[in-house]
Amino acid sequence: MKDFLEQYQDIRKAAWAVSGTEEGVHYFMTHRHAVFGDRTVAEAVEAGQARIVLGALLNAAGI
Repeated sequence: MKDFLEQYQDIRKAAWAVSGTEEGVHYFMTHRHAVFGDRTVAEAVEAGQARIVLGALLNAAGI
């Protein structure tokens, strides 16, 4: 199983692939999202919700 940092980096890479801008990645990574229980990405990953975060990114990409 990947540790927190590996999961966080994977999510950041996926966010970059979806948004294509540093501003988009920054917004996604630092703002609270209802789909994650009003958590930031880091808080969601710490709570064991990395798969939910990645699923949200795939959904945003239309995959």
